[in-house]
Amino acid sequence: MIRRNFAVLSAAQTAGRLLAFAVTVHLTRTLMTEGFGSVAFATSVLAGAALLVDLGFDSLGPLEVARGRVPVPALARNVVALRLLLAVPALAALALFAWLAPVTTATKAVVALYGLSLLANAVDLNWIFLGAERMGVAAAADLAQQALIAAGAFTLVREPEHLLRMPVIFLAGRAAAVVILAAAAARSWGVIRPALDRALLKDLVPAALPFAGAAAVAVVLTYFDLVLVGLWLGTAEAGLYGAAYRILWLPTMLVTAYLTALRPSVARRAMAGEASPFSLLSGSAPGVIVVGIVTAVVGIVCAPALVDLLYGSAYRAAVAPLRLLLLSFALLVISRHYRLVLVASGRQSTDLRIMGAAAALNVALNLWLVPRAGLPGAAAANVASEAAILASVLATARPRRVSSSGGRARS
Repeated sequence: MIRRNFAVLSAAQTAGRLLAFAVTVHLTRTLMTEGFGSVAFATSVLAGAALLVDLGFDSLGPLEVARGRVPVPALARNVVALRLLLAVPALAALALFAWLAPVTTATKAVVALYGLSLLANAVDLNWIFLGAERMGVAAAADLAQQALIAAGAFTLVREPEHLLRMPVIFLAGRAAAVVILAAAAARSWGVIRPALDRALLKDLVPAALPFAGAAAVAVVLTYFDLVLVGLWLGTAEAGLYGAAYRILWLPTMLVTAYLTALRPSVARRAMAGEASPFSLLSGSAPGVIVVGIVTAVVGIVCAPALVDLLYGSAYRAAVAPLRLLLLSFALLVISRHYRLVLVASGRQSTDLRIMGAAAALNVALNLWLVPRAGLPGAAAANVASEAAILASVLATARPRRVSSSGGRARS
């Protein structure tokens, strides 16, 4: 069952990322750097606003469904109701940001339109199906969303003047996914009508907050540089940087999917007692790391040809940041294996502290380097934060013995 679920999810995620990347290539060529920069900037800002609506329930929700302590309909009613309430201040904050941001009027409109998808986030029931191990439904909804967005982008966005069509197409894709999930949920658990149970939420919200903190750290590490580039250097530069960054989408997703599949076996080996970090990992781990590093090296060497092939000569300024981001990816491939050892050994708090410190370093370096070095400065900040993560996990990844009762014995 685990292998089947992983296969379904990873196949759907791979197909979805390929579709999304095809849309990226299309938009870079039709909207040009300024228009694509508006889209990249808006979606990056949206990721930050979505944190408030999610509040950690995308991670906690599947766990609660799997545990079965609360009936699924009651859990869903409360999560949806709370998220709808949170969507109001999130939308207001996003609108205020768009109004105050030193970007073009068109970019402000794109940010505001993308922001409407926060309402879809609030009623999205994907987390229920993940927790119920019905991966096929979640995968179908995601593929339907990506396919609709791709079809709309390729047919309706044909020139720079079509910029405002893209967020509308995105909204249509999100709405389609939400409807598919809601219909499937209604067949299994009845129609989900939002309702608040304060006693239940008093238990759920504190449990969700650590997940929200981890998600916030991930968003800062992933999107802060692009948002700052858009604010400081303009949306055309954000388009160049976003184009470089999105080349790493698929390889990063594949590494994440592999480590997700590896997590249960690492946890079992950590329970057995002390061992060196790599002895906890599968025998395939060194091979995955080598492939990741080789991929990064080949990408660094071939970066000019890759950028020309995908985006055209207008994006040649993306080559320098791309090379640095590929170096960052090589560091990520190594460090994420050691982070897996930390988490599997029961040291999630240590992992969160490491990532939080790296996020703070990323913010500080971006604020210092972007005004001085432009796009290479943003990418260099990314490399520095990944190097800090790697150094920290190398120093702390030696697993502690985990007792059969779930507590940790002394190293």
